Amino acid sequence: MKVVLLALNAKYIHTSLALRSIATYCKAYEENIKVLELTINQNENDIIKTIYEEAPDVLGISCYIWNMSFIKMLVPTLKKSYQILRLF
Repeated sequence: MKVVLLALNAKYIHTSLALRSIATYCKAYEENIKVLELTINQNENDIIKTIYEEAPDVLGISCYIWNMSFIKMLVPTLKKSYQILRLF
């Protein structure tokens, strides 16, 4: 099972300590966990493509005040993408 922990930061210079803490806590499964850090300034389609290419079985998204509206816009598109993927 592949787990992707996604952070949508405000800038590239930011980093998500929460996701790194979760990944460290799950050290026994580190070969199955990937921390993916992107920014809210990236194109939505590029973000969806990056997530899709990772092909996670589980996607965890780190939510903050500055990225909630972007995540609310992104999640329905991701759900549609995975529903289409299940058809094949």
